[in-house]
Amino acid sequence: GKHSFWINTQQQLTQQGNDPKRGLYISFNGVLNDKATTTVQSTQQLALWYKGAFDSRPNDSIGFGLANYVVDERARDRQIAIDESRGYDQYDA
Repeated sequence: GKHSFWINTQQQLTQQGNDPKRGLYISFNGVLNDKATTTVQSTQQLALWYKGAFDSRPNDSIGFGLANYVVDERARDRQIAIDESRGYDQYDA
């Protein structure tokens, strides 16, 4: 059995003028994966973007987002062991 749970939300926060499609938006995406079957345990993303900032380009968007990825501890420990077995233990050189 493999499973994942996710949530995705999006909301328009402001409207520019009389155009209901232009304005500031926010979105959140979160995923929780089955630790036994995946390397990435969970992810979270938060984004803000503005659609239609310029009258001459009403369909263009500009945005900013942040993301966080949590790697499963077993996968991390396995990769560290592989690196050490190959002599890779100094990363700041």
